[in-house]
Amino acid sequence: MRSVIMGMNVEIEEKYLKELAGGSRKAFEVLYMTYAPRVEYFLRGLLKNDLEAEDITQDIFYKIWSNRETIARLDSFKSYLFRMAKNAVYNHYSHLLVKENYIEIEKNK
Repeated sequence: MRSVIMGMNVEIEEKYLKELAGGSRKAFEVLYMTYAPRVEYFLRGLLKNDLEAEDITQDIFYKIWSNRETIARLDSFKSYLFRMAKNAVYNHYSHLLVKENYIEIEKNK
């Protein structure tokens, strides 16, 4: 259970990433159970919104599954995940800004 808190060692992570690239649902589940809580916690800190953090975490892992064939080539899965999380937050706030600007323009018509 230590791996859920601390992550996993490089060799084990590489093994699961290779299995994931081959389509292993079990490997995906292990990676998800290990990293999703940490990603969601990180996102909660940035977004200050539990539901948005949960949704974005789910989106990130959906993308991981969708792009699983290329995952085995990563140098650091954890770095990749947290880069995805940061980018998702940037995209989230960009989308909110566009939405707010649109609403403001519509009000002023």
